[in-house]
Parts: sequence; C-alpha cells; structure tokens
Amino acid sequence: LAPGLAVTHSNLGDTLAQFGEFSEAIDELRRAIQLAPNNGYANRALAQLLAQQGRDAEAEAAFTEAIRRRPMDWLLHSASGSFYLVRKRLPEAEAAFLKARELTPDNNIVLRLL
Repeated sequence: LAPGLAVTHSNLGDTLAQFGEFSEAIDELRRAIQLAPNNGYANRALAQLLAQQGRDAEAEAAFTEAIRRRPMDWLLHSASGSFYLVRKRLPEAEAAFLKARELTPDNNIVLRLL
C-alpha cells in the first residue's frame, strides 16, 4: 500500500464499498481527495457513494464541491443530474444535464438523459 498516492485510496475505497464496508470506503475516498483534490474519479465516487447510503445532504455537498474543483468535467455534471433526477428535483437535474451536454455536445449518454 502506498499511503501517499490518491489512487491507492480510491482503489481501496472501491474495494471496501464492494464488500459493504461503506464507512471505511467513504473515509478512503475522502483521503484520496485530500491527496489529489482534482481527482475526478474520487470526487464522483464519494458523492455517489454518499447518495447510495441515503446521505443526500452530504452527497449534494460533495457534488457541488467536485464541480467547483472540476467545472469542465461533463461526467460530474451528468452524475449530479442523475442524483437530482432520482430525487425528483427536476430543475436541478435538467440544469446539470444541460451543462454536461454543453461540455460534450455529441455524447450519446448525455443526450439520452435529456
């Protein structure tokens, strides 16, 4: 284990989540973000895991912070749109999906979500 590498913590977080160790997975993803704040994967994974755990306020804050750090990351915008869509927050979902489409206008994944 290389404790100073963000990817180590991201991978460990993924593995822990797969085994149902959600609290520890969240801790590892947060550590990955501390080491590499602009790591799009770790930011998105943290927000999505928090959402899956029903920790909506924390998930929304994580998405907001991730997008602040990586405003040009269409996948973060798309993931936040899905977060809002599931919660029937349609104006926020539409805005997120439109931003994702703006960033990647020919992406079929995004186009299907609109």
